[in-house]
Amino acid sequence: MRKLRAFSAIRVTAGAVIISFALTGCSAAGRQIYFSSGTGVSSVFRIGRFKCPQSEARVYLLNYRNIYGRSEETDLFNADISTEGLDKSIRNAALEHLSEVYALKLYAGDHKIALDSQENDRVSEAAKKYYESLTDDEKKYIGADEDDIREMYENLAVAMKVYNKLIGNVSDKVSEDEARVADCEMIVTKKKENAERAYESAKNGVAFSELSQYSDKPSITAFVKRGELPSNVEKTVFSMENGETSGLIKGEDGKYYIIKCISKFDKKLSESNKMEIVKKRQKKQIKKIISTLDKKYYSELNTKRWNGIKMPDSGKLKTDSFFSDLNDYISYQ
Repeated sequence: MRKLRAFSAIRVTAGAVIISFALTGCSAAGRQIYFSSGTGVSSVFRIGRFKCPQSEARVYLLNYRNIYGRSEETDLFNADISTEGLDKSIRNAALEHLSEVYALKLYAGDHKIALDSQENDRVSEAAKKYYESLTDDEKKYIGADEDDIREMYENLAVAMKVYNKLIGNVSDKVSEDEARVADCEMIVTKKKENAERAYESAKNGVAFSELSQYSDKPSITAFVKRGELPSNVEKTVFSMENGETSGLIKGEDGKYYIIKCISKFDKKLSESNKMEIVKKRQKKQIKKIISTLDKKYYSELNTKRWNGIKMPDSGKLKTDSFFSDLNDYISYQ
């Protein structure tokens, strides 16, 4: 019996529900799923008391294939490139998305979070719209009727509602100092002799733009955020004034740094960084919740059944609006 870690974080956008996924081999952030065949006759996986039917897995796989298997008008699966990695990534992403939906559905049940009557009506309308958009071939591949699609949308909508409730409790207050991004030019090298030559040249008035030959990085432009550099280098960066050049610094990572401060506070990048910091806090909160669910519920994945679902051919099966159709009717921002 092997183990798979599956679950990352749902992010809800205006146009679609996007998953941050990174499944590699037998690991994908968050939750343990035990490989077995005890999920039931037609289920792909079970988490706690809930089972995911093959039809729902097919809907996610088909839509993921058509959303992420295309680049503009090019079907990547039919292009003259190797698609083995793409196939694996899409399959893993669809499975991870589904597994997290079911985990948050469990959380909803534990915390008495449910859709209200208006949300239920909108879910029904979305299901009708999506089901009617399907061709006969797509309906045959999925193996679901409109009531099944409605149940899938209910699962997804509840997960979205839980997710946004959880991230709504995360503080969005970020200090200016925490979010500050400094615009710098930076020479970074492992070689002490290169660092010393660059430093002497800088002291003699040679422009930083002419010192890139001494740096291990192809570009000397650097936008520095908190937590990205060794602490002693970061301390220097955020204590410098515009136009100031540092001394020769040996970082705690063993590399040598010479820094010129172009702007100690890039306003536009700092504002953008504030949003990134909040997103990181939100992901951390979701990870904590999933970790708590991990300890409470047993899960299992029928690998034979999941692997037996073939990647759909987009020649006849082109639907890609499962997530966006729901967002047309119900969205949590």
